[in-house]
Amino acid sequence: EAAGSAAGSGLTKMEMAAAGLKISPGTYLRTYISACGGDPALVRGWRRQTDDSTRATPLSRITWISPSGQPHQGRSAVARALGLTPLTATQVQRLRYPVPRRQSAPPLAPPPPQAAPPP
Repeated sequence: EAAGSAAGSGLTKMEMAAAGLKISPGTYLRTYISACGGDPALVRGWRRQTDDSTRATPLSRITWISPSGQPHQGRSAVARALGLTPLTATQVQRLRYPVPRRQSAPPLAPPPPQAAPPP
């Protein structure tokens, strides 16, 4: 199953956030490009730049810079630059991202409180 498909393994962006997991910029873009039907290797050398004026908000403006230095506003612009059709908003919501190797999902429920030792 291709990375980023709705039926693939992994977690949606909302599930990742709820679990306290972060998606690396590279994984974020590779998953999107793969879901658009492109080879994830197409984005080697691309980098992300965030608008500092909106960094504090969840809707910060992200610019992807191509290896040749050309800026592209958002993942859909990257997809178009690579000759791919961008995803719809519904398709983006269904994207599943791989769980980062260095992070494990936290337990579903916190452990029970420990009893205080006798005085």
